[in-house]
Amino acid sequence: MIRGGIGALAIAAALAGCSGGDPARPDEGAAVVTADGVRYTAATAVMESFPVQLRTTVSLENGGAERVDLTLRDGCVVLLAASRPGSDASAWQEARGCTMALVEVSLAPGEVREFSSATVSAREILGDSLPDGPYDLVAVLRPLAGTVRVPAGRVMLAVPGGD
Repeated sequence: MIRGGIGALAIAAALAGCSGGDPARPDEGAAVVTADGVRYTAATAVMESFPVQLRTTVSLENGGAERVDLTLRDGCVVLLAASRPGSDASAWQEARGCTMALVEVSLAPGEVREFSSATVSAREILGDSLPDGPYDLVAVLRPLAGTVRVPAGRVMLAVPGGD
């Protein structure tokens, strides 16, 4: 793949179409994952830079008639994972230091709470070993009851000097 000049502009233009709008308001077609009475949806904002920067916001909604109490394992409420399209295995998973404080979430019926990932760059995801190209993102949340993986969109990732 050609780097710099027109090639970089083409990648940046393609990335601009991947943002999905306001991450706090997932698209109507956003995947919904339900676990322990909570509906999870995710949207990823693509910040136009090169390499691209990503931030994923997950909405937790209590769609039931009773209050739902949820305890998350640590201060990293939303972590990102990326895989190549068609693969179930993560090619990359965010690993960062997190506070060891439990995060308590209490949702009244119909209530929605939002949590965002840290901002992550394409360089961080691709590193030295992953090729430029499309990646499916997943928001990973870790309540005490298990792990919840929420589809968070597909993005084109590239870094200067990458393959």
